[in-house]
Amino acid sequence: MLDRENLLAEVTEYYCGERCMGIAGNRGGCCHLGERDWIIGPVAEADRDVLVRNLGAVLGREVTHAEVFIDFEEGRARFPERSQWQKPENYPALRVRYDAPGYPCRFYDAQKGCTVHLVRPSLCSAYQCDALRQVVSLL
Repeated sequence: MLDRENLLAEVTEYYCGERCMGIAGNRGGCCHLGERDWIIGPVAEADRDVLVRNLGAVLGREVTHAEVFIDFEEGRARFPERSQWQKPENYPALRVRYDAPGYPCRFYDAQKGCTVHLVRPSLCSAYQCDALRQVVSLL
């Protein structure tokens, strides 16, 4: 029998991988901006250097802050119509791909999911969308 922590991990893995945001077949919804007024940030100060260092180890090369994060000036200029991007307290945010539909996190791959899952910041690992929060409340 699973303890509550392991049950929560199993439910989260299934739900996020198969029913992200409560939509059957959806994956990575929280990893995309889509049409929402949404920002993947702020990344906690304690996570920033660790994330850059861990990404470097995973990728086998030096990784820069600018590859990983969007700072306020860039973000507010890139998305002037989105109010969450106009708030300095939401930065630094994880960088998104401007060239891909839905503006996914730069580490999200449509086929593989999160390519840095094992070293993702706590912002990502702790995130629960409204649909997942509702399911978890039943456990």
